[in-house]
Amino acid sequence: MKALQTRSPIHLYYDEPTMDKVNLSIWVKESPTTFNTNETPNYQLTSEAINSEVIFEISELLRSVNQYEFDKNFYNKRDTAIYVLCKADLLDSNGNLIEPRYNFLRIRDGYVERNEQTQVLNNKITSDFRNWTNSTNTNVLTDRNDPFGGTDAYSLNDNGSSTQRVNTFLGNLNIQGMHTFSVWLNSINKKYIIQLNDSASNRVSFDKSIRGFFDVGSNVLAVDIFRINFNFRISFVTNLENINSVRIFSDNVTESEEVTLFNPTFTRGNHINAGAEDLVLQDNLTAFSTTNEFLSFQADRKFGNSYKRGANDLIPIFNNNNSLQSIRVDLFTVPLEFENRDGVQTSADLRNININECKYTPVKVSFINRFGVIQDLVFFKKRIDSIDTDKESYKTNVLQQGNYYPHIGQNQTIRKESKRSVTLNTGFYPEEFNTVFEQLQNSLHYWIDDEPAVLEGSSFNVKTRVNDKLINYTFDFSYSNEEVNTI
Repeated sequence: MKALQTRSPIHLYYDEPTMDKVNLSIWVKESPTTFNTNETPNYQLTSEAINSEVIFEISELLRSVNQYEFDKNFYNKRDTAIYVLCKADLLDSNGNLIEPRYNFLRIRDGYVERNEQTQVLNNKITSDFRNWTNSTNTNVLTDRNDPFGGTDAYSLNDNGSSTQRVNTFLGNLNIQGMHTFSVWLNSINKKYIIQLNDSASNRVSFDKSIRGFFDVGSNVLAVDIFRINFNFRISFVTNLENINSVRIFSDNVTESEEVTLFNPTFTRGNHINAGAEDLVLQDNLTAFSTTNEFLSFQADRKFGNSYKRGANDLIPIFNNNNSLQSIRVDLFTVPLEFENRDGVQTSADLRNININECKYTPVKVSFINRFGVIQDLVFFKKRIDSIDTDKESYKTNVLQQGNYYPHIGQNQTIRKESKRSVTLNTGFYPEEFNTVFEQLQNSLHYWIDDEPAVLEGSSFNVKTRVNDKLINYTFDFSYSNEEVNTI
């Protein structure tokens, strides 16, 4: 799954013909396995429907509760990601529940590209499986346990038949373009198929026994699995001219079966990482460093086979016991490999270029980039350190109890403040790094050789090879902590 960015609007959109009001509850956690909808939520919001529509903007709420800078382990973790669960109760004019709708998100304090500045989460289908068309042998039961401690899931069974399969169908959708479909699944049996437009080229087939896919259609762009306990969220992306139906059915007709389904969603856009380069949480795959400056890439967690190249073999980056949302990957074990669930392998060539001519002391500058993780850059050209002081003086009486003290001057300092600053030059970087320096300018938090700092200046002129030949940027920083602490 991809992480939404909280430095751009996140709109939750709900529409239902008979809807009069929506009650929204929001839970925020660091771990996806600790959600419990019986607990008091972080936020509770209510909105009256206008023309049967309700929109909530939640990015500022999520940013306010994600105070990662006050997490003592944050700088080592280097990741701002947290998990968010949104439950919307759609109510009619009598206050009766029409249906609950959920959004389960991972968010980071970063920012997205221009064409995605507003993130709209609008589920295009109903979450109530009683409103789907089910085959004559399939029963739908309500109030089943869902992945988040509630009872909003549905149970589908085949009435104990050994010659029929569980089958549920939703038609007349008329959805166009790139969309991500997802549904939570928990079953006593193994294999289930999710299919669009009743076409094998638009299907994914999930096998619980291997926690993966045994068939992926040719029109499926990306697939993903997210697991919480025994519940699996199956997600895939398609880009079709028209999506008119979705069908969920079992691959077994030889024995009785039952499956618990929860929160099917159709959401516009691609919300899944597709390959190795999607896992790297920075825009450049080349790092410039020196022998005394060690750098790493930050790789995103994804339910798949992610490896880094070892001396003799591929080494897994993540494993089942690793609860981290992302992890640092050594630059010197290249490339980064990723094998998705249908066996297709991709790789990202992580390149490290050593700078050996440094007559200036190299400086490691760290900042939070647009992906919401801490990225390191080495500045290896001219450096100027400065100390600025401010003082408050008074005139004192040098006669004390009739004694004269010649070593005490008449003008004395009662208070002095001291603050260090530094002017750094990047050194000659390729033009492809311009987007990285733009993110440096836009960031909120900085560290210079692991010490907190503030970027001075509010303008940034983009340089190019055509105009400037060799590209070197100059940035002015002041250290956040004063040399003489006045607090």
